[in-house]
Amino acid sequence: MTTTDPAVPAVPPIPTPPADTPRVFTQEDVTAIATREKAQGHRAAMQEVSEKFGMSVEDATAALAAKKLADDAQKSEAQKDREAAAADRADAAQIKAAATQELHVAKVTSALIAAGVDAKTIPVINLAVPVGADAAAITVAIDALKVAAPGLFGVAPARQDTTPPAPPGSSAAGKSAAEEAAAVALERGWVLPPAK
Repeated sequence: MTTTDPAVPAVPPIPTPPADTPRVFTQEDVTAIATREKAQGHRAAMQEVSEKFGMSVEDATAALAAKKLADDAQKSEAQKDREAAAADRADAAQIKAAATQELHVAKVTSALIAAGVDAKTIPVINLAVPVGADAAAITVAIDALKVAAPGLFGVAPARQDTTPPAPPGSSAAGKSAAEEAAAVALERGWVLPPAK
């Protein structure tokens, strides 16, 4: 059974010169011979595949595609369930990572506020604490930050004297107003202590 492939054009035969003169081939002759040989090889290969599989190459391609679709349709329910479970696990892992990050930020923010940092400056502070660190690690990082940037911490100076101030015009603990003013100026560093 010989089939001709409509995609391969028929090549006209090359005229042959008389037998007594040597043949000289032109480039067109060589190209025509190569084209004819290629077409014959292609037809022979298609014929061999058709005979071997009992169908044309186009039919074989269509049969393989249909088989793949049938295999995909027959996937077991268990395999589909496993794939869905794997997708659910991946989604859960992403949600857990986001929740862990948010919890970490909340812990660090709470510790910074407790240490005296103004809540407005917290977003710009880059505290070197890994996600999931315990309270001790957060405290160590905050203590290091206190040393490196003490201005972030609004720690009010401890009051030395807890007695209420004396009303204006009266002397506190028997001191005159001038003595009190000198003591305040000395305390605030406005004047140098007296030489002894």
